[in-house]
Amino acid sequence: MSFNQKEIGRRVNELRTGHQLSLDQLADAVRCTRDHLYRAERGEPRHGFSIDLLIEIAQYFHVSLDYLVLGEAGNNHAVREELIRISMELKMLCGKIR
Repeated sequence: MSFNQKEIGRRVNELRTGHQLSLDQLADAVRCTRDHLYRAERGEPRHGFSIDLLIEIAQYFHVSLDYLVLGEAGNNHAVREELIRISMELKMLCGKIR
């Protein structure tokens, strides 16, 4: 198993877009620049994720570092993501009812 920046970037991108966040919003939340996050999500070699940035992202999305780095769904990640998706759908439906 190896440290794959492109796969880490793909997972971060999926989390960000799944939570309907822009690059600017996530960059502000984890204290990095939009440009760095953009390039890191694409796996560009000189603009990868530092361990500090990975910790910030993991804490922000409430996922494990194992998930970000290795793709392993620690702490029931898949269940949590499905619950978030369902919650968002319920909020949208409630807004249509009112």
